[in-house]
Amino acid sequence: MVTRRRSRALGRRPLCWVATLMTASFLLAAGEGPARGQVSPGPLSRAHESLEGTQNCLTCHAARKGALDAQCLACHREIARLLDEDHGLHAREGQEKCAGCHPEHAGRDFELIEWKDPPEKFDHRRTGWPLDGKHLAVDCRKCHRAELLDSNMRPLLKRTDPSRGWVGLGRTCEGCHQDTHAGRLGRDCARCHTTAGWRSGQALGFDHSRTRYPLEGRHTSLSCDKCHPTDQPKNVTKPYQTCAGCHADPHAGQATLDGRVVDCSACHDLRGFTPSTLPREQHRTYPLLGRHAKVGCAECHRPKQKLVFRPRREGCEDCHADAHAGQVKHRSDGGACASCHAVDGWDPAQFTPVAHDSTRFPLKGRHRDAACASCHGPKRAGLPPLPGKSELGSAMVLLRPIDTECQACHVDPHAGRFGRTGERAAKEGCLECHDQATFRPSDIDLAEHARRGFPLEGSHLAASCDQCHAELRAPRAKRTLLLDPAPALFQIARSDQCQECHRDPHAGQFADRGPKSRCSTCHDLDRFAPASRFDHERDTRFSLRGAHATVACSKCHRPAATGGDERTIAYQGVSGECRACHANGTTGSQP
Repeated sequence: MVTRRRSRALGRRPLCWVATLMTASFLLAAGEGPARGQVSPGPLSRAHESLEGTQNCLTCHAARKGALDAQCLACHREIARLLDEDHGLHAREGQEKCAGCHPEHAGRDFELIEWKDPPEKFDHRRTGWPLDGKHLAVDCRKCHRAELLDSNMRPLLKRTDPSRGWVGLGRTCEGCHQDTHAGRLGRDCARCHTTAGWRSGQALGFDHSRTRYPLEGRHTSLSCDKCHPTDQPKNVTKPYQTCAGCHADPHAGQATLDGRVVDCSACHDLRGFTPSTLPREQHRTYPLLGRHAKVGCAECHRPKQKLVFRPRREGCEDCHADAHAGQVKHRSDGGACASCHAVDGWDPAQFTPVAHDSTRFPLKGRHRDAACASCHGPKRAGLPPLPGKSELGSAMVLLRPIDTECQACHVDPHAGRFGRTGERAAKEGCLECHDQATFRPSDIDLAEHARRGFPLEGSHLAASCDQCHAELRAPRAKRTLLLDPAPALFQIARSDQCQECHRDPHAGQFADRGPKSRCSTCHDLDRFAPASRFDHERDTRFSLRGAHATVACSKCHRPAATGGDERTIAYQGVSGECRACHANGTTGSQP
């Protein structure tokens, strides 16, 4: 193929014309003897311009037929060597005449190498060395440069600029790559590496188990250069009999057992440095019990990014902050955590109800079943919010409530009337009527009811509390805590007036009788009717004598004729005259 540049140099003349002209020149030279009679068919390329002139024709064109290729190889000894060794493109595709691919006399700017495509698209398989792996992405001139030429090929080159050529590279890895192993592992890199990648664990063909140090645990996932740095080849001889050969001692010699420094394998294995595999039974200076057995070593031994093997351990506060902000420092034990908590877990506390009985507030009744947090926080539903962390600590627990009175936590439905200092003061406050097992019913008895101003007698004994105290019939509040609404109870005034609870069936007929207007003048507490205390002879102006003694009351005392409840019986205003009841003198007749 003739390039465009060559075509321009030949004035668009066909290649056969050039060949004919060259052949004629050769014949002329052969027939006339000395080269001075030859005629050049055209100027030489820039690579061969030093051979320009008819006196130099025989340098390339020998007198005998077919000697041109031999002349080329005599000058281009690097090509001759490749042919002898059967390497490279020329050995595979260059068996024809040299001029078939590299014709001359086409001008200074004629390129002797014909590239159908740019060099980077050249099929490297044609050379007998196919590119694969990482080599595929390398720019051609990264490899084809003068400093990488084979030392045996370099003396054979006559180029003034060796970097312009494409031949002369070696076929071994060290021709281009530095041997990071310094020859210790031989010259066959392919035993351990592939072209896919040299580093990052890509030594696919190398079996470390055949060495004196088989890889186990976390070592199997390390890239080779972690232990065998490429910039420090001597590290391959680094001692490996103990961990200290590669790893610094993070414990700075503190790791001792029975007074002797132990090897790393006593506490760690190759699966990972952390967590430690130190058995709990070897943690003898401080037995690991409860939750301590599950705590990572660094939680106790690396308080400030510096591992401490002998941390102070005189009390919980050496490792744990006081979550209660000193609320229990007043105790005889100084507020030792162990008095309320166990190593099995911080929550719930081990402060039992029995232990609570020794405080100012012994737990009784329903209080004994209440969760600690319902009174002490941090979430006290129905109770006022607690102070902040500055007073209570990070646990937000109120350990010493100021007031132990019921009203400190519970709504007083009596609005203070029955408190220690209320209208009806009770020495024991709420506990005079209630116990801690349940608020309702109260434990107030007949004697207590009488003491409070209203003895329960007669029919009142059989009456239920809510017949007088109607508020007790209202739906009960689910809780009695301070922030929960509760109805007011027992707000009736202290009174011995029946009208406070009962309807007056006489519609006020006896209201003007002064002291005798009380119901108790005529009625007792056993039942309302008959009026057991009423005496007609004593209490009225009409004496019942004779036949009147056997007459039923209703014969004379009939429902009121005007106004009011039709059930109201008229007792006042009944005439005492005979004719008011008897007409025409007839006995027993009615008016």
